[in-house]
Amino acid sequence: MDKWEASGQTFKIRVTEYEEKNPVMLTKFFYVFDSSSVGSNEWYEIAAIRTDDDIPIPTTQIRFVDSETGFFFMIYDYAVTTNEGHKWSVWNAQRDLTDWQNHRTFIKDVKIGTNGAGIMSLEPFDKRENPTILKTSDFGQHWSS
Repeated sequence: MDKWEASGQTFKIRVTEYEEKNPVMLTKFFYVFDSSSVGSNEWYEIAAIRTDDDIPIPTTQIRFVDSETGFFFMIYDYAVTTNEGHKWSVWNAQRDLTDWQNHRTFIKDVKIGTNGAGIMSLEPFDKRENPTILKTSDFGQHWSS
C-alpha cells in the first residue's frame, strides 16, 4: 500500500494504492482517489481505478487549475471539480467514447486553462493507430472530438 496527497488552496486530493491478493487469480491493484477541504480530515471518495499492473501513483496527473478547480486522470478515467472538491464529474473512456471497443485508448495527458478550455490526448494501445485529441470548454465535464 502506498499513499500520496496533493493540496491546492482550498481542497486536497489523495490517492491510495491497494493490492488485492487472490490465490486463484492474478494480483490486482486499485487506486482510490479521495477529496477533502484544506484543514479537514474528512475524506470523500471520488473514484477507484483497478488495474492488473502495479504502476506508480500518478502524482503528475493530479493538477489544480485555480482555487476552485482541480482534476486528475489515470488510465481511462478523468475527474474534475469546479467547486473546491464538493462535487466531482467523472469521465471514463471505456464508457463515454462510443467507438472505444474499436479504438482502445488510454488518457496520455490533459491540459486545462483557467477559462475552462482544454484538450485531452488519448493514446491507442495499438501503436499502429493514431492518437486522438478531445476538446472541452467546461473544464472537462464534457469532451468532444
